[in-house]
Parts: sequence; C-alpha cells; structure tokens
Amino acid sequence: VEFKDDHASNTQPTLKIQQDGAGIGIWIDANANENALYIDHDGATSAECIKIVSPTQTTGDIISLNALDALTTGAAIQVDCGSANLATTAAGGLVEILHDGASGGTANNLLFIKNDNASATGVIGIKIQQDANAYALDVRSKATSGASAGAKLRLHTDDTAVMGSGDRLGVIEFAGAEDTSNTITVGARIEAITDATWSASENGA
Repeated sequence: VEFKDDHASNTQPTLKIQQDGAGIGIWIDANANENALYIDHDGATSAECIKIVSPTQTTGDIISLNALDALTTGAAIQVDCGSANLATTAAGGLVEILHDGASGGTANNLLFIKNDNASATGVIGIKIQQDANAYALDVRSKATSGASAGAKLRLHTDDTAVMGSGDRLGVIEFAGAEDTSNTITVGARIEAITDATWSASENGA
C-alpha cells in the first residue's frame, strides 16, 4: 500500500487517522531485523519531524520506552549531530528540557535518573566525556544575586536512617590514568564526615 502526494502546493495531510474509541490509533507489528518506522524528512528546515501537541495525560507518560531488557551494546535513545553551527550558546542545546510553569515551592525534577538496583554498583548515574579542553559541566544561576544566592550543587546522603558519627555526607574525587590501559586511580579527594550522630539540633549547620 502506497500513499503518494507529489504536488508541492498541497498543505493537507496525505493520511489522517481519527480514533475516538479506547483503541490503538496505529499498530505496527514488525518481526524482522529492520526499521519498524522510517521517516525520510529532508524537505524541511524549521518544521518538526515528529510533533506531539497538547497531550491531556496527567499521570500517564507522553512517550514510554518499556522493558528494554534485551539491550547490550545498543542504546535506548541515540542523538547524533555533526553540526558545527548549533549557535545555542547559553540559550539552549542539542537536547533541551524547558519548563515555564510557575510551580512555586512545589518539588519538580526536570530530569530524574534512578538506578533502582542497589547491587548494580558498576552503574554510573551520569557519565560525561569531554574531548575538548573545555568545561564538562557548567552550572549557571540566574536567580537574583545575594548572600544566599549563587549556583548550587548539593551532595546528600539519605538511606532513611539517621546519620551516625563518622558517616560520610559526600565526596568529590580527583583521579587520573596510571598506565596506558586506562586504569583510573584516585589521587585526591574532598569529603565531608560527621563528627556526631545527627539530630534536629546537631547537624553541623
């Protein structure tokens, strides 16, 4: 089956599907080793390739990648770009997460990463490789400057138990390669250790 609209002046959809019932709008069952969906979008410069407009979900996920348990050397999402003219400066980036809701003090995370298996000690939450002599991480605060303002970075420990005397609150390690086999060794660290069991009044504040 082929739907072909070869008139460049047509601005109407070539195919439109309306589903008013609680059924799936489009179901693709692809069982061969090939793309299930392929989009060749080479005629646009500013229009989106895929656009989702005003979804009404409140507790559901807008996009869900579920049970990706077969992955080994592949990736759930890969973003590849060779442009040398992104021109995003401080206003954006290759991947952008934007939030403009006036949520006040309501706790909201724009990015949440969770390693949900305590035995997976080899899993790193975020790994950044910077091949250029430039910042790997740049944190900027645009809040009004003042004695309690400024860019913030917090390390905290919370295993639902009270911090005991001698427990470590957090650590920053400095490491480098000790040989040509990429064996990384810690050479220095900054760490914070409690000097007493913590409570509402004894917490080092």
